[in-house]
Amino acid sequence: MADGATVPEIAEQLVLSTGTVRNYVARVLTKLHARTRVEAVTIATEHGWLRHSVDAVRRSRPLRR
Repeated sequence: MADGATVPEIAEQLVLSTGTVRNYVARVLTKLHARTRVEAVTIATEHGWLRHSVDAVRRSRPLRR
């Protein structure tokens, strides 16, 4: 989610259904009291929850063109 992946991309990477990913994203938004995915990522980054994870994801995923 932090690297801008779509629901289908996340589902494929985690071997989950798209419905499950949508549900998980909705639960994350609710728990963080965020209205958007961007806001949720911002909150997580501000708390230091994503700093290392985002770097690892950026290294493992090819850049979109």
